[in-house]
Amino acid sequence: MKLNHLPYLILSLVAGLTVGILLALFVGVTAMLHSLIAFPMQVYRTSTAKLNQVEQIIANEDMWERHIRKMEENKHNN
Repeated sequence: MKLNHLPYLILSLVAGLTVGILLALFVGVTAMLHSLIAFPMQVYRTSTAKLNQVEQIIANEDMWERHIRKMEENKHNN
């Protein structure tokens, strides 16, 4: 290796490391912010969807219990 290529080698190493570190920081911060926002929202959506399913099941059971009770009352009245 010639001695007059050494400054170009050092300059390219410093520039590459600088750009690489800045890019890594940007990607890391972006991924962290995405995780901080997206994960809680996903948990919230999943839990509210399951809660709605449970509420619908409870409402349907109440409807059928009322229907059965009315049918038994009609059976006893006749």
